[in-house]
Amino acid sequence: MLADVLAASLEKSRQGCAILTSDEDDPGGAFRIVYTNSAWYTNLTDGDSASLQPPFLPPALDDLVRQWAASGEGYHENSEVYVPSVGKWVRCEILAPDAKHIVLLLQDITGARKKKNESQSYQRQYKLIFENSQLGIFRYDAFGVIIEANDAFVDIMGSTREKLIGLKIFSLPDERVRNAVEYSLRGEKVRVFLKYKSVTSGKEVDVNCFFSPLNEDGRVTGGFAIVRDVTERLRIQRELEDNEANLNYAQRLARMGSWEATIYGQQLHWSENYYRLLGLEPFSVPPDNDLFFSRVHPDDLHKFDLDTEYMQHSPYTKQLEFRLVFPDGSIKWLKNTIEPVFDGDKLVRLKGVNIDITELKTVQLELERSLHDKDVLLSEVHHRVKNNLAIISSLLQLQTDYIADGEIRSLLVESVNRVQSMALIHELIYRQESFASLHFDDFLSQFTRILHEGFSNSRQQVEVRLKTGHIALDIDRAIPLSLIANELLTNAYKHAFVGREHGEIFVELTSGDGYVELVIADDGVGLPSDFSLEGGTTLGSSLILGLAQQLNAQLEYTARQGGGSRFQIRLRAGSGTRN
Repeated sequence: MLADVLAASLEKSRQGCAILTSDEDDPGGAFRIVYTNSAWYTNLTDGDSASLQPPFLPPALDDLVRQWAASGEGYHENSEVYVPSVGKWVRCEILAPDAKHIVLLLQDITGARKKKNESQSYQRQYKLIFENSQLGIFRYDAFGVIIEANDAFVDIMGSTREKLIGLKIFSLPDERVRNAVEYSLRGEKVRVFLKYKSVTSGKEVDVNCFFSPLNEDGRVTGGFAIVRDVTERLRIQRELEDNEANLNYAQRLARMGSWEATIYGQQLHWSENYYRLLGLEPFSVPPDNDLFFSRVHPDDLHKFDLDTEYMQHSPYTKQLEFRLVFPDGSIKWLKNTIEPVFDGDKLVRLKGVNIDITELKTVQLELERSLHDKDVLLSEVHHRVKNNLAIISSLLQLQTDYIADGEIRSLLVESVNRVQSMALIHELIYRQESFASLHFDDFLSQFTRILHEGFSNSRQQVEVRLKTGHIALDIDRAIPLSLIANELLTNAYKHAFVGREHGEIFVELTSGDGYVELVIADDGVGLPSDFSLEGGTTLGSSLILGLAQQLNAQLEYTARQGGGSRFQIRLRAGSGTRN
């Protein structure tokens, strides 16, 4: 009868309820269900009673009841049991209204337990992030009092946790911090960037702060803040900005601009002054390949045909000069230095520097025009000197036809040869591109031929053997040396082969060890054993000595083995001398 009364009172309960009984003759047997309310199935099976297999308890609940019965307790509550057969967690209460019956009350806590586990997981994750984050994090309550702070925040503030915990934010002097906390406690999210001076340590830091509310059951119970120390980043940023400003200033002073592009020509970056070189406002348009080439002079476009395949395998820096043409028709000269950039062995892009060389080009073109004019003038001067010397030579040559005295005629012929040697020098100079120096080997070749033709006769055969290197001398050294050569060669033709039908003259021009050496020798009758140039009384001897002194040259005479004479002139290789 008591079971019926209990059943009536529990029918409307939301807790699952089962009245159990056991066989008195079999105390160790299974408990049987004699009554269950409707909530029993709701809490255990979501309406599917087939899985409960009445009249018996699921094994997990049967074990719980047996443990309770064995303990001898009169009442048991708040046991959380997992029932595998139905896949649920339940909270159980057990009581015994009489000796034969047991009442088992239970409630489905599967969802609550899941939420609890998730909450505990979130708390563990939060704690892990909170304790190990490199960002400063602190929490505050609904009154703006700091209740928790991680190590990173303590370090950023340069303080201690003891000084920070309990700090009243609304009492801080910085209004922006107070306002941010106030807005967050109203449910808003706030980001603040500021230079903050810690009231607990006096440390000044640049920080980026994010304030957010904490909600519980739909109401704001406090808030938290994430603080990033950006002091070092701002310092580096300011240094970069200063460096970029200095670079732009330097480029502007130097009238240069830098650029970067892909290997396919797509422009990636133009510096501030590069825009100015192109006649554009800095950063007024994005870097554009077509815009750049639209201003390149049509005759210079071919210079930009870069062989990127060659650059890939043979890295090199390329330089080129080109012209820009502006809408008003003005022209600017730029010098472009192009350098390949590699990622490992792969060519990935090109970078370079353009320099405004308009003024340099203008000066260069003016100099080239001026040099050309001077070259024309010098060429004309040498040409006229050569012509005047040729006239003098012709007049002297004509004069010899009217002189009967052979000795005087011979002296005039020597003078003609001297004039011809100087005329030949001037002729060779005005015919070549440079007037700074003369190819003296060319002079010797032509002058020995002229003398040979002048002294040739049917009674005597003299052969000239010429051996020269490619040697250039400036005109101030070439003319004196040519006159010395004329005197020595003329003397050989006139006196070395007296009474002989054949003879040889040897001319050798060499350079080395910083000296130029001219040797003129013959295989003739030779000179008297007591001969010396210093003791000579002729004009030729005086000319040779004087010109050697003018050249600061060493002049030596020796008798040649096998007969004949040998003269050696040795002078330092100065400006205009080449090997």
